[in-house]
Amino acid sequence: MCLTFKFPLERARAAHKWWWWYNDDDNDGYSDEVELQIGTDPWDRYSTPPDLDKDYIPDAIDDDIDGDGIPNDEDDFPYDSAKWKAEGRKIPAEAYVTI
Repeated sequence: MCLTFKFPLERARAAHKWWWWYNDDDNDGYSDEVELQIGTDPWDRYSTPPDLDKDYIPDAIDDDIDGDGIPNDEDDFPYDSAKWKAEGRKIPAEAYVTI
């Protein structure tokens, strides 16, 4: 079995509970390591980091905050999953995918 990740190891730790090194003392879905990094309490399940798209990757370290598949640095509306480009902005040719 081969596993491939499209994001850094830190994000994999936050997103996938089944890793053996994953530690979540309060069982809120966020690893203790990530909660300490973000500044929330890893022993209080009601203390969770902001996570707009509920993917268990806190907004502070999420490359796609709204979960629309467009990276924040290319998204004109990083907090709105229904929109990603401003009116009048041209879509680059490389953004189109041929199937």
